[in-house]
Amino acid sequence: MLNLAFVILFFTIPVIILMILHRAGVHLSRFSIVSLVMSFMFLQAYVGLFSLYFGLDSYRFFGNGIQDRAIVFRVFAFSAWSMLAMSVGVLVTQRVLKASTISNRITSYRTLFPIETYLVLFLGILSAAVFFLYLTKVPEIALFRSFGGTVSEVQIARSNMGNSFEGKVHWYRLFMHDGLFLCSFIIFANYLVTKKKTIFRLLLVVLIFMLAIFSAAASTEKGPIINYLVGLFLVFTVIKNHGKFSIKSIVFAGLGVVFLIPNLFVLFAGSSDYFSAFQLFFSRVVTGQISPAYWYLEMFPHVHDYLWGSSFPNPAGLLPFEPFNLTVEISNWKNPELAKLGIIGSAPTVYWAELYANFGTTGVIVIPFIVGGLLYIVQSLIDRLENSPLKIAFVVWLALHFRLLAGSSISNYFVDNVMMAMLFIILAVHLISRRGVLKLSMAQ
Repeated sequence: MLNLAFVILFFTIPVIILMILHRAGVHLSRFSIVSLVMSFMFLQAYVGLFSLYFGLDSYRFFGNGIQDRAIVFRVFAFSAWSMLAMSVGVLVTQRVLKASTISNRITSYRTLFPIETYLVLFLGILSAAVFFLYLTKVPEIALFRSFGGTVSEVQIARSNMGNSFEGKVHWYRLFMHDGLFLCSFIIFANYLVTKKKTIFRLLLVVLIFMLAIFSAAASTEKGPIINYLVGLFLVFTVIKNHGKFSIKSIVFAGLGVVFLIPNLFVLFAGSSDYFSAFQLFFSRVVTGQISPAYWYLEMFPHVHDYLWGSSFPNPAGLLPFEPFNLTVEISNWKNPELAKLGIIGSAPTVYWAELYANFGTTGVIVIPFIVGGLLYIVQSLIDRLENSPLKIAFVVWLALHFRLLAGSSISNYFVDNVMMAMLFIILAVHLISRRGVLKLSMAQ
């Protein structure tokens, strides 16, 4: 009976979610912050639950020990509810604000002013300088170790560039990932909207692309590479297709994924051949982010009591608690052998899992409504910015930033220094070029 209920609900709930989003004016076939977040929620926090429930993914079943269907069903119920609640939150907010997205109806964008180009280039140079400074502080570059090194050696090098890095690695990533990516999106968008496409502008696009892709690949993490390439694809889609995902563009992007990503797994993850690499990639995409949620339900409250907010940030240590490093603690509990090798692992998963770890079922039921509403508010505010490459790049960057809700802790957004830094950069460049005047889009 439970199996039948699972199958019926699994195929019915997405239809309900799409109907709710449609009433709110959000369509997954058109790019927006909300549509991208919901698409990744479907892809990374929902689709793979079918294979997990019926044990079709042998790696997750035997390697990760995801074998209890009752727990998988609870993971499914929480994921389905969180997406339903987010959709309702989007709809209610849209009706209350009487707002509608306008970015997909825009047919023209202005090019960058000269002063904006200079400021963006300064950002790119600064970000590149911080990146190369970071490289001088790591024992070795994992990307270089991947050529001829063992899988364990690459993992240790990657850990030393991330979780084990002696310093505040997130400040370096603010420049070498987010800063470089945003700069690249702006330059690429400007190239696409410019009618006069000179060799200099093309070389600028290529140069910053090479810097950004090297920065993304240096630690051999696949996520930053995919994030950056998806961002470029979205910039192209917004400008050339007015935000609509055409069949042609999807096929082109799909072929790129089929060719590139499995080769990255062969190079970085030690896969023996292309076919096994593709299987691993597919498993990572549809089950890799949702699988750790199973461990969260195993651990709380049976192994560890609910956290009651202790996994949330404690800015400047003002509050009387020591933050609980949730993703690392989950990884250490499930994979103690990694710690013995000196590898600090991490087990991030869909955002509702942290809510459960802190507040149990109540947190999962209530907070997704707020998440959906806030996403729509952010989208509506950004839509009102002047139509320029700055806006295109920032909307794409924001969408990619928030799509991580499908596979990261919600507390990452409580004190969101990265988002505030990117917003400051965009507004500063705009205000300097407009002599202190914030020019908004009048499109309706």
